[in-house]
Amino acid sequence: MFFWRVSTFLENLKSFLPKTHAALEKLAEFIGTRNYERKLREIYGNSENISVDYAILEPATRAEGPSRVL
Repeated sequence: MFFWRVSTFLENLKSFLPKTHAALEKLAEFIGTRNYERKLREIYGNSENISVDYAILEPATRAEGPSRVL
């Protein structure tokens, strides 16, 4: 189980999975529209298949500077 601030998660997502971050930013434009579900399926199907602990948590704990991930 993971707990984090959304800002911390998004910051690390942008650093370690920039293509996924950009795709989710694009998806956010469709929230509340009738095209959201279609766009979600499209983006999800093209996203990298990697678990959040390998993709974000492990690299974030090795990053230089003060740790924001424990």
